Amino acid sequence: MAAADQRRHECRLGGIRYPSSCRRESPEKSPQRQQQHQNHRGATTVELKRNPDSVWRSWSASGALIACLAIAAPSHADTTLLLNGWAGATQQLTKDILVGWAKEVEKASNGRIKYSLLPKAPAAPSGTIDAVINGLCDVSYISHGLHPGRFSLTKVVEFPQGGASAEINSVVYQRLYEKYLAQAGEHKGIKVINVFTHGPGHIFTSKRQILKAADFDGLKMRVGGPVLSQLMQAMGAAPVVRGAPEMYELLSNGVVDGTLVPFSPVVTFKTEKIIRYGTSIPGGLYTLSFALIMSEKTFNALPKQDQDVINHWSGERFAARSGQAWDAEDQDGLEALKKAGVQLTIADAALVNAIRDKAKPIEDAWYKDAKAKGIDGEKVLAEFREETRKMAAAKR
Repeated sequence: MAAADQRRHECRLGGIRYPSSCRRESPEKSPQRQQQHQNHRGATTVELKRNPDSVWRSWSASGALIACLAIAAPSHADTTLLLNGWAGATQQLTKDILVGWAKEVEKASNGRIKYSLLPKAPAAPSGTIDAVINGLCDVSYISHGLHPGRFSLTKVVEFPQGGASAEINSVVYQRLYEKYLAQAGEHKGIKVINVFTHGPGHIFTSKRQILKAADFDGLKMRVGGPVLSQLMQAMGAAPVVRGAPEMYELLSNGVVDGTLVPFSPVVTFKTEKIIRYGTSIPGGLYTLSFALIMSEKTFNALPKQDQDVINHWSGERFAARSGQAWDAEDQDGLEALKKAGVQLTIADAALVNAIRDKAKPIEDAWYKDAKAKGIDGEKVLAEFREETRKMAAAKR
């Protein structure tokens, strides 16, 4: 079996599970991959010792034993997917979305598709896609904004006042991805299980509360991607593009004065004692674009029945589940922020309008980028906003 297939198997004989040593491995397997297999397969080598005087007795039974094993051996081997949860095992991206998906797949496949969560990310967040393509892991999530220059169309969900909830945003986003965006091929080399967003993002600061546009002046703000980076520059702040898991270190060391996130990450990454103020934007200052991705090589090497299982737990079905996980965490996060004494306020119309005005040139520039890729960005963004509004109204 070629290493490019990226399939992990466990052989079963007569009800006994044997380690991966019973399969052929390609010499192409990377040292990192070999180490991962050693660490995560739990393989054990057992040395069988025989009494030389009794060896002759085994020959008479060997033919019958081989025949029994041939009958008992199944026609397929199980697959174990390596999961990369780089945000941390307790973060909802990992425990609810990545592992949640893997559990559904394992159940639906009657245990044929198993999973193993890597204890350590094989690459930095910005290297996740290459880690999947190169076989260091099979399935992971990505934040598109942490891959600068690689994605443009995914910014459609990241502009101000994108939607009311992660579930609604994620469902609409998945539909528009399939309808318009996938054809541009920005995810070439990987299988997209689903796209989704986190909940509406807000403004959290340690120095002063953001009540008007001028309050951004001079603040250093952690942001999660290029759209927010441009927006913060337009508002007079200095953006620092880093992943949310780095918030605590950045805030506690004074590298940044604030961060743009939904409610839950403030608590998840233990910054509620450092953050003093929160300003909530109706509809969200932004949302971030994410995707759950899988190695195309791993997927293509699976039997069709297992591919069907994965496809069943892809697309809108799991986009909705991904959004629901974020919304539940955000509600818990909001309550925890209140309990921690963070001063929360809702932005007034003047601040919302000022943000919208500063975002307009960024949106216009994105329309041009989308057009260059054959996509009518203005149409897609308008449809995203309209459909999220409709779904939110229907849920009231």
